[in-house]
Amino acid sequence: MKLEQMMICFRIAGGQIVPEIDMLASETILDLKLEIEKELSVEVERQSLWYNTRQLRNDGVIREYKFRESETLNLRVRPMAERREVHVLVKQEGANGYVRVSETDNVSHLRKKIEKYWGIPRSIFTLRRFDKQMEDDVPLLAYYITEDTEVELCVNIEPR
Repeated sequence: MKLEQMMICFRIAGGQIVPEIDMLASETILDLKLEIEKELSVEVERQSLWYNTRQLRNDGVIREYKFRESETLNLRVRPMAERREVHVLVKQEGANGYVRVSETDNVSHLRKKIEKYWGIPRSIFTLRRFDKQMEDDVPLLAYYITEDTEVELCVNIEPR
């Protein structure tokens, strides 16, 4: 296979969700960041990608970094302006609603707001993003929560 046509599978680490994105060696780091934006809804301007201790330049061509066919890159996301709130779309079968939170809040803060506004006790529901259960003590930013992000609310009711 020609180097230009070689596909490289990137694992994008750095948060609780670790997507895999295939890219051609002839594409740029900016192209990869645009794919990350499509996948995780994190704007390119807020992303920095790291390979070991080296920050990758947007204009760098993937083949120039001599990556293997499968590589792990670390994504760091710059938080939005201090305490700026975002609207999170909480989806539950039959009912959807928006909740305002700061992306630097922990998941437990979002769960408390859902309990308060929707009257569902925290003890009987979990939240999921990209089919991954969200943990209370983790910041929302680790799940790439941004404006209009969708989160699934799963009510866990035990049968009698």
